[in-house]
Amino acid sequence: LSGINVLDEALPGKPGVLPGSLIALTGSELGGKTALALWFVRTALKDPLRSAAWLSCGERLSENSWRWAGLDDSRFAEIIPVMISGTMLASELIDHGVDIVVIDSAAALGDPERSHPGAELSLGLWHFKQTLKKHGALGIITNQERRAPGGKLYGPGESAVSSRLIDIRINLRSGEGLYRGGEQYGARIHFCLEKSGSNPMGVGWEGRFNVHFTKGLSDLRGTVPEYS
Repeated sequence: LSGINVLDEALPGKPGVLPGSLIALTGSELGGKTALALWFVRTALKDPLRSAAWLSCGERLSENSWRWAGLDDSRFAEIIPVMISGTMLASELIDHGVDIVVIDSAAALGDPERSHPGAELSLGLWHFKQTLKKHGALGIITNQERRAPGGKLYGPGESAVSSRLIDIRINLRSGEGLYRGGEQYGARIHFCLEKSGSNPMGVGWEGRFNVHFTKGLSDLRGTVPEYS
């Protein structure tokens, strides 16, 4: 489950995602990708037997991000891949019992120094996907959209999130700010389900949720979870 009711209802698990799924979260900068990925992790870790890993292939998570999502280092670890591809490390973590792995971000997975970076990325994604299916785990890849003049998307990350191996693709963009007494306390995020695995009826599903800077995410129909 993502923890966002309006989104979970459209996902193939009805609600939520099916075991072994690979999810791509795409969108512009500050569009809510990291927030939603953290919320997937937080929701999964409500089960005390589950563990999660966050592979920072680009910018690292801040301590505030950990606290915002209510996470600690007992069952959640942030790892920076060194001398190993993000997809290979993610596969090894799943093989060793980790239940959910976030690769942040897909744009950092391709190595422009390689002669065939696209082929290498496709092979890594294929192996990661097979590992997820084998263990019934969950994989999440984030990707910041990059557009060339004229609006065409480009970059190694775009190749990854457009792969047929992706089960679920969610596009996110930031909407209006949330204000109280003239002070901004959050932002409204708009999402569109662009691919929905075994639930084609979910494709095109759109909705919104709120990001609260101090209290996490909330469904527009729900309430903000309270935690210290």
